[in-house]
Amino acid sequence: MYSSSHTDTEEEWDGFCSALKECWRRIPTKLIRRLIMSMPRRIAACKKAQGWQTNTDHTRNFWPKNKSFILYSG
Repeated sequence: MYSSSHTDTEEEWDGFCSALKECWRRIPTKLIRRLIMSMPRRIAACKKAQGWQTNTDHTRNFWPKNKSFILYSG
């Protein structure tokens, strides 16, 4: 038999999982494609920097200005 605290924890976990899935669904497909297409360049930059910090100037305009898709409005 489960205690009420276990049931509460399970419900909280279910709520967390639902919120997380909703956040993932809200990420624009265009952004996902841009991230995927940028991976060869990013990996090459990491190799060139031998694992050290890479130049991040190119990322300033990468992310959308409106990041509300990340927030959960449950």
